[in-house]
Amino acid sequence: MTLLIYQIFHTIAQEGSFQKAATLLNLTPSAVSHSIASFEKELGHSLFIRNKNGVSMTDYGKHLYPHIITVLNSNEDLKNAFSSMNASIQSNVKLGIPTDFPPNYISEIIKTYRTSHPNMHITILQGNYKEILDWLKTRTVHLGFLPECLCKDTSSFSSKPLYQEELVCATPKHFKPKHKNYISLQDIQEESFIALRGDQNPDIQNLFKQQEIAILAANHASDYISALSMVAAGLGLCIVPKTIIQHIDYDIDIYSFKPIEYKNIFICSLSKTSLSSGVKAMHSHIQKYFKDLFSVYSF
Repeated sequence: MTLLIYQIFHTIAQEGSFQKAATLLNLTPSAVSHSIASFEKELGHSLFIRNKNGVSMTDYGKHLYPHIITVLNSNEDLKNAFSSMNASIQSNVKLGIPTDFPPNYISEIIKTYRTSHPNMHITILQGNYKEILDWLKTRTVHLGFLPECLCKDTSSFSSKPLYQEELVCATPKHFKPKHKNYISLQDIQEESFIALRGDQNPDIQNLFKQQEIAILAANHASDYISALSMVAAGLGLCIVPKTIIQHIDYDIDIYSFKPIEYKNIFICSLSKTSLSSGVKAMHSHIQKYFKDLFSVYSF
């Protein structure tokens, strides 16, 4: 027995006609007749009486009919429950935010998004880039911010460029660069370097790899703030996004690179076609926010 057979039975009972039931259900008359015949064979009883005025239920069919209606109503209740659950899921947006993401960006994105989507629930998970990559793959988050080097290695992602951040070199006060106003990547390989642990700065690791530069990572920090405190203590040099140093007050020096080095940040999701309307709206909103903030993409 299937829900289709129950639906066929119900429609014939309502219309009093196999032909009308077939039309309403978008089935062939033979398919309707065959389904009822199979149902009657399975039950061991006739369900309908065919006469010159159409079709009417047998006594057995009349006794069975209320139970058929109960099953069909329960199925409708179940579909409504699914719709309600899906609506609840679609009203939730989960973002994977890196630990070095400028805090003012987060607050502005959420505040401006909620002006047009006041009922949308927003969840933020903050972690390093490796964690965000894993969250995207397991659908723990809908959208995540990743550096370009990780996006290129993950062809299954839908990735769109957002913004560039200039990378600068933080040094202790006693450090004397070879050049008065800037520093080169080649200069760093001769100095003690403070690196972030694990996969927290793959963009910087990728930069060294591209330039074929080997560094002496004498110290490791869990985040940029800790790394900069080590720089202030004279333990070595550190490469950080320029926006990071705008929010700290350590006794250090900051040098730009020549040529200027950047980290490129993308917004990523597993597949845009599988995203809910609310998540798609957030995806578009984030792109527009950064396009307005920086006028145009520069990479």
